[in-house]
Amino acid sequence: MKDKNDTIEEKKDETKTEAKTGTKTEAKTGTKTEVKEEAKTEAKDEAKEAGKTGRRLTGKRVCLSMIGALLIAGLGVIRAPLLLSELSPAAWAVLLLVPLAVLFPFFLLVRIPERSVFRFSKCFYCIVAPTIPAFLLSALYDFNQTADYTKDFFGSFLLRWVSVWVLGMLVVYALLRLFEYIGKRCAGRDTLSVRQLYDLAVMYTPQKKLRAKKREGKGKWVAAGLCILMVALGVFIFVVALFLFNVYSNMEFEAILFTIRFAEGGLAAEDIIAGTEYTLLFVVIAGFISYNLIKCFRNDSYVVADSDRNGEYTLVMTGKKRAIHIVLSAVLMVACFTFFALQTNFLHYMSMKSDKSTIYEDHYVKPDASVLTFPEKKRNLIFIYLESYETTYTSREKGGSQDQDYLPELTALAGEKDSVHFSNTDKLGGASVFVPSITYTQGSTVAQTSGISLNTLIFPQNGEVKYPTMIRLEDILHDNGYNQLYIEGSKGEFSMYNRYVARYDDSKLYDRKALVDQGYASEEEDYIWKWGIEDRKLFDVTKELITEASKEDKPFFVTMYTMDTHSFECGHRCKLCDETIGSDYLAAVNCTSRQTAEFVDWVKQQPFYENTTVILVGDHLGNQKTSLVDIDEGYVRTTYNCFINPAKTPVRTKDRSFSSLDMFPTTLSAIGVEIKGDRLGLGTDLFSDTKTLSEELGEEEYKQQLEKESDYYDRILCPD
Repeated sequence: MKDKNDTIEEKKDETKTEAKTGTKTEAKTGTKTEVKEEAKTEAKDEAKEAGKTGRRLTGKRVCLSMIGALLIAGLGVIRAPLLLSELSPAAWAVLLLVPLAVLFPFFLLVRIPERSVFRFSKCFYCIVAPTIPAFLLSALYDFNQTADYTKDFFGSFLLRWVSVWVLGMLVVYALLRLFEYIGKRCAGRDTLSVRQLYDLAVMYTPQKKLRAKKREGKGKWVAAGLCILMVALGVFIFVVALFLFNVYSNMEFEAILFTIRFAEGGLAAEDIIAGTEYTLLFVVIAGFISYNLIKCFRNDSYVVADSDRNGEYTLVMTGKKRAIHIVLSAVLMVACFTFFALQTNFLHYMSMKSDKSTIYEDHYVKPDASVLTFPEKKRNLIFIYLESYETTYTSREKGGSQDQDYLPELTALAGEKDSVHFSNTDKLGGASVFVPSITYTQGSTVAQTSGISLNTLIFPQNGEVKYPTMIRLEDILHDNGYNQLYIEGSKGEFSMYNRYVARYDDSKLYDRKALVDQGYASEEEDYIWKWGIEDRKLFDVTKELITEASKEDKPFFVTMYTMDTHSFECGHRCKLCDETIGSDYLAAVNCTSRQTAEFVDWVKQQPFYENTTVILVGDHLGNQKTSLVDIDEGYVRTTYNCFINPAKTPVRTKDRSFSSLDMFPTTLSAIGVEIKGDRLGLGTDLFSDTKTLSEELGEEEYKQQLEKESDYYDRILCPD
């Protein structure tokens, strides 16, 4: 009986013990649940408080909102497709008040995104928001119609201007709410993808560091250094490509290489400023990524403050994550190089330079006295380089690609009885064969005055930057007693033009500095613009210098470069431009046509004209991307040419295939020089019946031969 009673008592004790234990467990579980609920409640309260803070209108917020609105509105006004100097006070007021009326309430009333590890929303609110209106500006406006928008400000411009800011900030607001929603959804989940997203946020956003566990060993620095090297190289290439896209848009790599290498201090101030800005961009991007790569490779774990995750978040740096960073660094480098190559046609350049050409060995004719015979009475020569001037801008019925003729005076001049015009068709045309080395002013100048194509290498011989030592037009005319004047409104240092010409006592360069120093121009006048002296002033100076040269008992050679049609600035409007033409570039083209024709008329009225030949030549094609001029698909673009009062009659002027190199012998032939064999350098006299090399070899073969590397060029024309 006793055993049974003991057994019953033991069972009762066990039951009591289990009951007590269950009660304790339930109490503990309840406590944990309560803690979690309290944490959630606190988080919600903090979120509500943050929301109230984000909406609270304090004096500080009002001031910051106004400053932000003014800055973004100012940037928008600067970018607006308007001639700001011609706007009325009322238009100015509306132009500035519209963005302020939208931006100020936006920054004042729209809640600032909450702060957490995932800070993209806040960055978007503060930094990225201004870019949306910028995109809309490009989408809603035709930047080729600046003059039209200025004249019809309250009509065609204003409605779009309002739309830019209203739609822009609506898009910004929608994106802010979207990012906030995504952030909240992510915060409530603990999946692998969410953790990866948070890891990226921790890695690549500014954080408040709490503590870190550093990684042991020196191998971490090798991997980190490799990644940083690839990132720095990739970002550098990308930033260079961006700079070239904005400053030298759509240029071939060889042309860019020459322009940068031969700049020698002649770059415009705007380009130097742009270069500085892009350098800072490189430092910021590469530095930011490198800093975070070091954080990844240096630490095993990294703990930061996080209001959404119990006050902190731990990022564990695994070997897999480091491997991914190495792969992504390599991908970034390759992607940036690909972008650069596509932007500059770099691979084509390398492909051409890896092959050899024999065009110089087979066809080059040294332009010395043995093949040249000058007339007894030497003719004066005036040679005008028309910047980026194409026959493209005449009407379709006359051979161009426009609805109307924007160079009517020069079109008419090419058809006059005392003029000769060489064309690739039976209408107005010109040189239609181009290689990268003659698609910029100085490359074209070398081709037209020496009959060769510049070969610019990435690594020149002995690292020296210099022009080839070939015989040039300047040398030939000097040997035959010519006074020579070279006139340009820009800096002579640009492209080292001051080293290419004016190498003799009877040969002088009048660039921007020389003209100002000698009193022909002033830096204080309104004819000074980005690249130097406007054409309207330069034509007047040229007349003055020609008049002085004509009084001497020697033949003269005068070269002048126009500049207002520089296509990278989309043309330059001067006081003489036709205001009814909406396109800035076409207005400049039209203005140059009129001014050049007036200059030719002036020359014809001078006593020396009877013994003077005037040559007008477009130096190269314009940049279609930056000039913003529509050109018919499939249209063959050509540079303008016109020989006025030449000493010879041409055999054939129509349906010719030629390039800038052919201008060299043709120029000498135009002033009566007899050329043995009709060729000089790699050029052919177009007045003769001899085929040009592009006609003889075929255009494609001719271009490839000019672009390839040449032993003769390196050994004979550019000796060590």
